[in-house]
Amino acid sequence: MKSKIRFHYELHINLYDANACCDTQMIQYQESFYDTDYLAARRRALEVYQNWIDVLLESIGENYYSRIQAVKSLGNFFSRSNGIEQPTFIEVRCVIDKPYKNWEYPEKKLPKVFTMFAAGTIGSNESFASNIFNKEYILYYDLHRRGRLGEGDGALKEIQENLLSLPITKTELGALLPKPKVKIKKVTE
Repeated sequence: MKSKIRFHYELHINLYDANACCDTQMIQYQESFYDTDYLAARRRALEVYQNWIDVLLESIGENYYSRIQAVKSLGNFFSRSNGIEQPTFIEVRCVIDKPYKNWEYPEKKLPKVFTMFAAGTIGSNESFASNIFNKEYILYYDLHRRGRLGEGDGALKEIQENLLSLPITKTELGALLPKPKVKIKKVTE
């Protein structure tokens, strides 16, 4: 099955163990998600991501309400007060295994690996929205164009909806969506 797959998703975790007595004990974990149904692999990676967030919150007696609240509540997993800081994160990465030689958008160089969704201290946590629109969507659009993801505008609309299905609130998602660059003039009568 893996030989037919063009890309897959990976969950990477590198956190401080907030429940350990040692200040430098780390939790490290990695899992890969392969499926010929790319959206199913993506959904599974995000489910496992959310399960980790829920379990970590549970371990400190809290519940999940939003991504922003979860990152704040999990602060002890992401940083230490001992002055020695390591990059910490829970992130879902998209890994391109076998790119087509003639991608639909050849002017956009797609990296072999990019962060699709994350929480933590490395990089901009908001950059994932840019990666979804400027990298991941290109992969799905190209597969759709090649007839590998279904036919018609309905399949493309489903892809767009699935790519915006993230473990965040609608308010958080709205804040991340690209803002129009057109200035609207106020009309007065």
